[in-house]
Amino acid sequence: MSYSGCAFLEQEPTTSAPNDQSTTTPFKPPVGSLFTSYRLSVVNGSVQVDWSIDSNYDDVVDSLALSFAIIRYGECDRETNPVYSSLPLSNTTSYTLNSLIKWTTYNVRLVITSSQQNISDVHKQVEGEITTPETEPSGFVKSVSEIAKTSSSFTVSWNDPDCKQKGGAFLRYDVVVSGFSQNFSTTDRFKQITGLQTYTDYNVQIAYVNNIGAGPLSPMQSFKTGEGLPAAPTTLMLTPSIRSITVSFSIPSPANGIIIAYDIAYSEAANFIDRLQKPSTSTNVMLADLSPATLYFVKVRARTGAGYGNYSSHQSTVTQEDYPDAPTSLAVTFRNESCLGLSWRAPIVTNGIVSSYLISYQDTTQASQELNTTTGGLIRSTLLCLPNLDDEQSTPTSPPAPKKIRSTATTIVISIDPVILTTGPLTAYVIYVHDLTVGSGKRKRAVGNPPGVETAILLPNEVLTTTFFTIGDEKIYNSIQNNPLVSGHQYDVYLQIRSTLLSVTKSSYSKMVLIPTPSTLAPNPVVAASTDYTGVIIAIIVIIILIIIAIVVICVLYWYNRRRSYAPYAAHTDDKGTYDSMYSHVDDYDPHKYWNTIYSHRESRYIIAGRNLIPPDRSNFDMNGVVESNMNPPITFQQEFHDLPHGRLASWNVALKPRNQRKNRFPHLLPYDHSRVVLREDDNSGDDYINANFIHGYHKQNAYIAAQSPFDEETVLDFWRMINQTNVSVIVMITNIIEDNIVKCTKYWPDQNQGKVTYGNFFLELIDTQEFASYVIRTMKFKSNNTYSTTRVVHIFDFCSWPDHGVPDDPIPLLEMRFKVKEYNSDTPASPLLVHCGTGVGRTGAYIAIDSLLEQYDREGRISISAFVRRLRKDRVQMVRTIKQYIFIYDAIFEAKHAGHTRTGLDLKEKYHLLTRKNPKTKHSYLRDQFECLCNFTRKLHSANCSDAYLLII
Repeated sequence: MSYSGCAFLEQEPTTSAPNDQSTTTPFKPPVGSLFTSYRLSVVNGSVQVDWSIDSNYDDVVDSLALSFAIIRYGECDRETNPVYSSLPLSNTTSYTLNSLIKWTTYNVRLVITSSQQNISDVHKQVEGEITTPETEPSGFVKSVSEIAKTSSSFTVSWNDPDCKQKGGAFLRYDVVVSGFSQNFSTTDRFKQITGLQTYTDYNVQIAYVNNIGAGPLSPMQSFKTGEGLPAAPTTLMLTPSIRSITVSFSIPSPANGIIIAYDIAYSEAANFIDRLQKPSTSTNVMLADLSPATLYFVKVRARTGAGYGNYSSHQSTVTQEDYPDAPTSLAVTFRNESCLGLSWRAPIVTNGIVSSYLISYQDTTQASQELNTTTGGLIRSTLLCLPNLDDEQSTPTSPPAPKKIRSTATTIVISIDPVILTTGPLTAYVIYVHDLTVGSGKRKRAVGNPPGVETAILLPNEVLTTTFFTIGDEKIYNSIQNNPLVSGHQYDVYLQIRSTLLSVTKSSYSKMVLIPTPSTLAPNPVVAASTDYTGVIIAIIVIIILIIIAIVVICVLYWYNRRRSYAPYAAHTDDKGTYDSMYSHVDDYDPHKYWNTIYSHRESRYIIAGRNLIPPDRSNFDMNGVVESNMNPPITFQQEFHDLPHGRLASWNVALKPRNQRKNRFPHLLPYDHSRVVLREDDNSGDDYINANFIHGYHKQNAYIAAQSPFDEETVLDFWRMINQTNVSVIVMITNIIEDNIVKCTKYWPDQNQGKVTYGNFFLELIDTQEFASYVIRTMKFKSNNTYSTTRVVHIFDFCSWPDHGVPDDPIPLLEMRFKVKEYNSDTPASPLLVHCGTGVGRTGAYIAIDSLLEQYDREGRISISAFVRRLRKDRVQMVRTIKQYIFIYDAIFEAKHAGHTRTGLDLKEKYHLLTRKNPKTKHSYLRDQFECLCNFTRKLHSANCSDAYLLII
């Protein structure tokens, strides 16, 4: 639109009536204009135009016209070609424009027509803009759609109504959701609705609201929340057969989505340690290929698009019994005229509880070949008596006579040879003793029995080979008391064998030659030669045991006295060398002189060396006010380490379970039960065990995870399960894959040429590798194949310069890596830092101690390494294993506080200005003092470290 020939008026302040029903916008005509005033007013929705013309020009005014046009609708863009409407006016100084569009800006102008030629067009017209009052919106919001959803929420977005339909300035949006009594309000063009039911439809309407009121609600649209984990199936019923179980159950309620599969787990153990799983899409499933007569435990879970829900409570049932296999190893153990002794082994597969055995036999001499059967009991041997043979067995032949081996004053040792009978079953061996010195008197004996009294009854299975038996040992043999013999008496010894069949017992016996027992008053020389030396042997053994006990007591006392002398702790095989030998080749290095002296473990340490050479900070404040007691001798670093608790301090019962022992690298370095990392059951495994513990940091619970390095495929998978479930984003690895020709850690990340690798249902892809002098940073994308899982980034800091036996020569590379670890881990401050070495105790404990204690020193200006390591060992066994590692913690903290972080950042200029300031203590700049600090505290090289430089030039 061209404004040539128009008068641009200076707008004066707008006034309005108290009731806000009218607003007035006065304009000041330009100098020389024929108009002396011009005012536009909004009165009750109409625009009133008021003006006045200079009376000196009344005779030159031929006509007057009012023109107006819409130049902008609400917040729309200005009209590029507005269409003006013109109204002729006469004999008036006011005009009201009615029926205008609300919340619209109009351009209103007055134009004078004059025949006077010397008056410019600019002075003949005036114009101004005015906006009509707001009104309620008349249009709907548009394009209502869903942009995100979860199982309990969804997020909708929309676009504003047409700019001509807004009716006024934007105030808010009202969102109406079915099922909610109150509306949701927002000033954004999207809204997340939370607290919803899983997988449920909700109707949504949205209204645009301005200062006047709310516009119409948008057309109703339906949105559904996402799927969630289903509830456990209920009404689990088991119907067993011989080799299968039919499992039926009801659909989970609530299903929380579309059930796409069921997982039926079954096992012979109630803890499902060796479970089998069967997927299904039906609520009736047959578990086949089972063992008969076996107890099975069954549980079921359902799956939606969100994953598997919880298992149902398990039910148990026993499959039906099946026919057993045939017994094996059938053998004839006895045979005579009327009986056969049979033995066999139970079936390898019984398919149930064996209640009886069925013995079948037939007489091969009869023409009918008819089978006759009899049922035996549960024993795996029996005596089969054939009814068509003799009714009574024959008398057995006499057994071999027993032989004398030796005798004492009250005992006689004899040997008994086994007997094989062919006339009937062998029932027992009976030993009779007849005292000839006293005589039998009037005692009667049974017919067929030898003279004397029974002293023992032995069963056939007790005399399978030549057996030595002691008469008179005072023991009981099958209810018969074997009484001691009388010294100096003469005895006959008889051996009787008995054969019992069908309640009929036959027997025979043999007699040993006359044997006199030695007399206590006049011992027989022969008996003396065979005297038992048992008492002498026992006495010798007792004396030897007493000597051994005395030696052990002496060794313990010697060890205790040595221990009280505070010798350097040397209990671990990897602590090669004491503190003195570790630093003996350095002439001037003594870490004790860099720290204050303490006299009690309750005191803290702080750095005293070179404090005047570094700029002040909150950890470098004056410690002169600290008063220390010197009632006790000073405590050295070695004594601090020696006084730490060594060995196991808590229970580790879970790690000792048989199924978990294979996941431990060493049987004495196990995770404590109270702090171990407990894995949740997932699609990869149902086990919850990994050799790792949560470690408390400085003012932060579970700040670290200390773990042993994975060493096989199973522990690698558990390692990534732990990373996924604990939301770990940064890993610190302080070991090489192979050290001293021993695999200390299995490579659990992909190489650059491998691309993507899979561990279980985890996908890993190496996306970046940064190699430094002492460490490598590997960055990977990590994702589970779960539908709702997101891709995460995991960083592995691999420190390669820590020797297997010892510590790094210089802590600066480790401190540089720590700075980057803190930088990378700052994005996820709530996640624990995962640290691991070969065992997860030595180097891992040293790194965690350095990281936490540096943070404490920055805050408090003093630390107690012994107290922190003591607390570490309560969370995991043997953290910081060696004296070298313990002193290295002091070295690293001293180096960090004096050398500080030497990397140059964007604040180089500010740092330089700080260092060039004058140190009030030394009267030199801090930059000069920093160089002096470098000279004073750099450890001197020993000639052994540069021996090649001393070689003679030939």
